[in-house]
Amino acid sequence: MKKILSLFILATVVLSGCKKGRYDFDKLATTEWKPSLAAPAINSTLTVYDVLAHTDSNDIVIIDSLSGLVSLVYKGNLYSYNPSNILTLTDQSTNNTISLTPTQQTTLSGSGSVTVTNSQTVTYNTSSANLDSIILKAGTLDFNINSSFQHNGSITISIPALKKNGVPFSATYTFNYTGTPISISSSTNMQDYHFDLTQNGNTTNTFDINYSLTLNYISGNSTNGSISVSTGMNNWDFYSVFGDFGNVQIASDIDSILVKIFNSTITGYFELVDPKLNLYVHNSMGVPAEVIFNTLQSVNVNTGQVTPIVNQGFPNPWQINAPTVSQIGSEVVTKMTIDKSNSDITNIITPTPKYVVIQSDANANPSSMPAQYNFMTDTSKMHIRAELELPLIGFAYGMTFVDTIPFEFGDNVEEIESVLFRSIITNGFPFKSNIQIYFADSNYVVLDSLYAPNTEIIQSGITNNDGRVIQKTEKLTDVTFTQNRMPNVLNAKYVIIRAVGESLNGTNSQISKIYEDYTIQVRLSLKVNGKMNI
Repeated sequence: MKKILSLFILATVVLSGCKKGRYDFDKLATTEWKPSLAAPAINSTLTVYDVLAHTDSNDIVIIDSLSGLVSLVYKGNLYSYNPSNILTLTDQSTNNTISLTPTQQTTLSGSGSVTVTNSQTVTYNTSSANLDSIILKAGTLDFNINSSFQHNGSITISIPALKKNGVPFSATYTFNYTGTPISISSSTNMQDYHFDLTQNGNTTNTFDINYSLTLNYISGNSTNGSISVSTGMNNWDFYSVFGDFGNVQIASDIDSILVKIFNSTITGYFELVDPKLNLYVHNSMGVPAEVIFNTLQSVNVNTGQVTPIVNQGFPNPWQINAPTVSQIGSEVVTKMTIDKSNSDITNIITPTPKYVVIQSDANANPSSMPAQYNFMTDTSKMHIRAELELPLIGFAYGMTFVDTIPFEFGDNVEEIESVLFRSIITNGFPFKSNIQIYFADSNYVVLDSLYAPNTEIIQSGITNNDGRVIQKTEKLTDVTFTQNRMPNVLNAKYVIIRAVGESLNGTNSQISKIYEDYTIQVRLSLKVNGKMNI
């Protein structure tokens, strides 16, 4: 018996937005009922938060603090881009070979030693970026040195543009000839090194490697030979990087916003006067960008209807601002609002969609924007989020909500003669609804229903000319469930709740408004004829 009572409660308040876990039906008293004994089941008052935002109160926003007019706001974090979407430091390698001229060979054999200097200008390769400088976070500088000289000596390798604590990188490697070719390998951690690629402010992506080779003569050995140095810059990552990163595609992404109010809606017409889609880009990269919207549309997953937003003036591409070098560590926010002044956005809400889908491309340093000196840090990012704002001013009709719940009735009902369910709904919202609850078997075949067809359970409040409810209405509904119908309940494996709602005179396009102080009172009771335990 408690199961029927539970279903009655659930069916009556489903359109009012109650969560299924709101009432603990197991706590209903168990006792022996006498014939024609009546008792209250529930008395509850629901607020606008219970009805419209019961899963997350943050979905409700007061858009007019004086009147209490409310809006539903559904938020979505769309895309987030990291520095690696724009620039990565690829591994670099270069080689240099040093040999002796005839004059240097004569000096080595004649004086017993010779020193040879050599400088190599190297291009730091990137896909499209022109880099000024890098502050390194990780990676190694690797040398592989191979000498065929048959003499002892040393080689000093220095990179003036690569500094740590203001001191240029320099390393000296000594070697002794023992009858076989000489091979030396080394690796240096690059963390906290500063790398200047401008050649004293004259260029980009360029640096010098200087070599100083000293050989000490071993009598009787040939003065021929060479020494080769292979330089590798491997697994580099940065704390910060500066320059011109070029015009590159950051990404192409697709995401969506869940329109929760239509979560259980299968069909209906829903028109709002002034919906808005607010888009925000939070950018802490020193890189201006543009976002190109390829898809802006709503999707009703039940009907398959896809409704695109028609652009009637909002910017596409959308230019995204960036912080300057003096603003390193802060973010710049760029906002765009798509509303009825620049689009037909009112049309995408009408088919009661479950999702608003956004697919876009993002490009860094677009030619359509003024050139800007670029920078990024290891914590920089570009984050795009969206807010679908639905001020609750409008009308609706044919709003059909369906929910299916597993069900199994195990109570003894042999002594039930009849059960009278009574609901009294005092409604301060400008909507009405019919509710039906179906009992279905394991194949979802309907066996019986609780209410007579088109039973109006909730009657709309009365509004003034401005669409505000000024008078609540009270609707009493009785329904009797007799013993001959109980086998349909016993054989049921599911209950299907179907509710059809409409705003006041919604079919005539009458505008209604939702305010924070609206409430709906639900009072339920039952009367049992017979004798049983419940």
